[in-house]
Amino acid sequence: MRRGARTALALGTSVVLAGTLTSVAGPASAATQPLTVVSGWGGFDVGQSVVPAGLAGREVWSVSAGDEHSLAITSDGAVTGWGWNGDGQIDIPSDLATGATMASSVDAGVYASLAIAWDGSVRGWGALGDTDEGQIDIPAELRGPHPASRASTVSMGTYHALAIVGGGRVVAWGAEGRHAAINAGQTHVPQDLLEGSHYAVDVAAGYLHSVAVDTRGVVSVWGSNRHGEKQVPARVAEEDVIDVEAHGATSMVLTADGEVIAWGDSGTGLTELPAALDGVKVVDIDLGAEVAMALTSTGDVITWGNAGKIHPVPAAVSQYAPITGIAAGGRHLLAMHRAPAPPPVATPPVTSPAPAPPAPVKATTSLTLKAPARVVAGRKVAVRVTLTGTTAGPVVITDKGRKVATRAGSGTVRLRLARGRHTLVATYAGSASALASTSGPLTVKVVAKKKRQKR
Repeated sequence: MRRGARTALALGTSVVLAGTLTSVAGPASAATQPLTVVSGWGGFDVGQSVVPAGLAGREVWSVSAGDEHSLAITSDGAVTGWGWNGDGQIDIPSDLATGATMASSVDAGVYASLAIAWDGSVRGWGALGDTDEGQIDIPAELRGPHPASRASTVSMGTYHALAIVGGGRVVAWGAEGRHAAINAGQTHVPQDLLEGSHYAVDVAAGYLHSVAVDTRGVVSVWGSNRHGEKQVPARVAEEDVIDVEAHGATSMVLTADGEVIAWGDSGTGLTELPAALDGVKVVDIDLGAEVAMALTSTGDVITWGNAGKIHPVPAAVSQYAPITGIAAGGRHLLAMHRAPAPPPVATPPVTSPAPAPPAPVKATTSLTLKAPARVVAGRKVAVRVTLTGTTAGPVVITDKGRKVATRAGSGTVRLRLARGRHTLVATYAGSASALASTSGPLTVKVVAKKKRQKR
């Protein structure tokens, strides 16, 4: 979903260091949790991989890499951006930048950026001058503070954008031809996805084409076919696809079995999958202008693309494995991982310590999770989070120890889980006025879809 690039001048690594998030009380499993931070490397020409110092000591929820800029959401719901701002890509609205309006998702494109707020409304910024093709003109039904339709997923392409709303209906906008003839039908959503008769679970906006996958695992492509964008490999139809990515003229999918399949391309080498992907289970993928990334089930990262521009994970980042999140930009890459341990601090002995002040009385909290015990593969799992004892606070949801979602306080999160058995646990780290808490484990089994019998 990230396209184009300027020439990278240097290759280096930028790591945001952070301390440890510690709760004063609560179960031992939640007593000490290392912060999740973000590191960047490659493409240092406009600072898109130089992680800002302002993220130090802050828990990072998610990241997105655009062509020459990057975005991150921290645990307070605030959006931070860095890198190229020639088209306003990191002119983040002040309420999103401060967390006054909490963001749940961001997507960085080439000339513009998108965010979903907690109320389900969509916000956009950037696309100044000749890059304005209507991609940040958010449809009225998606505007807050009380949108007619709540968005669950957004994708910013080069000149157009996509969103999934409601129960899986796809909305598209942009590519209006204000400055050039760049409309190849990439906003002409197929009727079954437009009206919601088939429910989309993921979308991706490229340059002149769009990609979606629905609850049946069926992949749809519309728009340009100049470089074979719509020539979906036959074996994709035989797989249960759970994730789609698009950038430029390239498309890529991830199957429930952890296989990566790619097609299209325009000379970027992104469809030439490396041998390192053979025999490994991939759990996440991302696509940039000249580099692609895959995250394996063991927390390793595999990169590929044009020769000499692959930018493998540097040792300064890999030492903090396992990697828990990835994002590929034009020629720069981002990875989320645990924070480095702070150096020990020597303290002189105290001969007559002053009595410690009484600990403040904190509210007792509790967490519960509720979700269907069995879910058909390809469908998102609705997980209800209930946090009592405090009105709000960052809740982290893990699947067998790996973070899969975050939210602010009680509510519902929708997870896309691979086939098999999953064990979900929610953790609230506590605050100055409330104690930490951890939910009991919740088991969800994702089963294969039943095949229709031929008559």
